[in-house]
Amino acid sequence: FNTITFFDLQVNHAGEFVLSGEFFGAATFGNSQQTTSLTSYYIAKFSGPNDLDYIVRSTAGSVSLAGTDMTSNGEVTFAGTFSSSLTMGGITLSNNNFTVNWFCGRIDNSGSLVAFKTLPILGFTFRDISSGEDGNTFVTGSFSDSVSVNGTTQLSNGSSDVVVMKLDSIMDPIWFQTGGGGSTDQGLSVDVLSSGNAIVLGAYRGLAQF
Repeated sequence: FNTITFFDLQVNHAGEFVLSGEFFGAATFGNSQQTTSLTSYYIAKFSGPNDLDYIVRSTAGSVSLAGTDMTSNGEVTFAGTFSSSLTMGGITLSNNNFTVNWFCGRIDNSGSLVAFKTLPILGFTFRDISSGEDGNTFVTGSFSDSVSVNGTTQLSNGSSDVVVMKLDSIMDPIWFQTGGGGSTDQGLSVDVLSSGNAIVLGAYRGLAQF
């Protein structure tokens, strides 16, 4: 049997769009027939309804949830969470922390994977990604273990806390902010403004500190 799941859809002003998700068995993207004997995470970019520019997919590993965004020059950024390991473009990310880990990447206009790496966020759920005109990217969601960047580590206060992280053009962390209390708190959506600042939407229960 064949199965296909959609995680995200992004459309730009030029009419280009990006689909991401997972499939098992056989799936058709535009004029490209793809097959896999293992569940495969995919990112497919189209310049029109049936005009596939490229498809980038994993060859091993399972993705919990993932999202994408398109930059002003047409590159695609992506992020999500995985367990165990994840392989794309000949690069394998390993997770030995016995919890879900976050990943991120960038694909250029030719469909080449120019960045693919783990993020120092352990536990819980990725929610959204947004890339700005300056090449920087923001991700948000919730974490239940720890976040660590440049020697600074933050542990979660409750079941889960909000996390927002800024990444540079090669998807390396620049800084992060967390918030929450003793209950379940999460970042749900992020959008980058023309100024390079970001707006984050989230939810919290009870008493929370940001």
